[in-house]
Amino acid sequence: MSNFTVNQYSGRKPVQRQFVGISSKINEHVFAELTQMLFKGFPQ
Repeated sequence: MSNFTVNQYSGRKPVQRQFVGISSKINEHVFAELTQMLFKGFPQ
């Protein structure tokens, strides 16, 4: 429907993805699991 491509060297059209939205379950996972990795080695 549009004239846009993924980059100037390709004729491929971009794929439109659905927005998942804000999830408290994902936020809890990120806070519980990933923040420990981010601050590993920092003084407490």
